[in-house]
Amino acid sequence: MKKFSGKNETVIPHDIASLILRHFCEKKDFLICFSDFERNFECGILNGTTVLCEGDCIYPVTVDFWNEVHQTESFNRIKIKPYHKKNTYAELVGMALNIKEISNYSVNVSLDSSLTLYVTDKYPAAGNGA
Repeated sequence: MKKFSGKNETVIPHDIASLILRHFCEKKDFLICFSDFERNFECGILNGTTVLCEGDCIYPVTVDFWNEVHQTESFNRIKIKPYHKKNTYAELVGMALNIKEISNYSVNVSLDSSLTLYVTDKYPAAGNGA
């Protein structure tokens, strides 16, 4: 499993993270992952298959994605990445705007040069110097 720094990380509220994951989990050809630094764990779903994510590698597993979502107490990050190059920048920008709307603008959404969307909590955790 991928090692995370874990300390003093922000956490997306469970209800908002679940809403975002539920909204996008059936989107074809997109890898939808969430990171739980407490469990040192990154889990995702791709075209209906639950996967464990480790860097750029994904491994299909038999566990249920929604079971893992419900077991998670600290959503540190949600990542949405196109699985095929046919997905466009404009589509990702639209998804980012949609995430902001469905979360009532309570999360940060960023898009990097590799066309990966990252969703993090808008408010820093207490005690991390912010």
